[in-house]
Amino acid sequence: MLYAVAERGAMKSFQRYKDRFFLPLVRTLAAWKITANHISFLSGLVAASGLLGALLLHEPTIFLIGLWVHVLLDGIDGALARWQKTGPTGVLVDTAADMVGIASACLYAFLFAHEPYSLILIFFATYASLVFVSLIRDARGFPYTFTVRPRFFVYFFLTLDYALSGKTAGLIMGASAIPMGMLVLAGMYAIWRRQSRAR
Repeated sequence: MLYAVAERGAMKSFQRYKDRFFLPLVRTLAAWKITANHISFLSGLVAASGLLGALLLHEPTIFLIGLWVHVLLDGIDGALARWQKTGPTGVLVDTAADMVGIASACLYAFLFAHEPYSLILIFFATYASLVFVSLIRDARGFPYTFTVRPRFFVYFFLTLDYALSGKTAGLIMGASAIPMGMLVLAGMYAIWRRQSRAR
């Protein structure tokens, strides 16, 4: 997972509590030679399989259960990665698994929640662009000072909408695309400026 500079202090504190909570499980997984990358792969697979199961059986709850299992596995793989001191490859695998979760949620929002496809496409495009620009900036040593993370809000409102027959997830997607788009443009400009100075 990529973190902005402003997030890192709070996230380290949260991660310490999370690591303590998952410590017995992490020790067991490590003893079984299971790596954080294995858990990340499983996380992405659960999200995608949940969507496939929901489509085949016409039952959206299958996806929503799989989505929150995906979130749980995402928390476990972070704790396991810190225990095993996973390198940069682990960040890429974890990010790929997160993107599978987001893509699956977007497809669910279109196929089951019937949210406007334009909002879904804009959300996914800006989210993927922000992840891509974040990876570049992080690799070049100047990560974002601040960023936004609407992923869990979207997951929460997709679940809430299903439970209450609401229609708020699409609005959340559309609204969150605005700050994400601004961050993408700012990030691309910062990369361009760095390259210009290096010439």
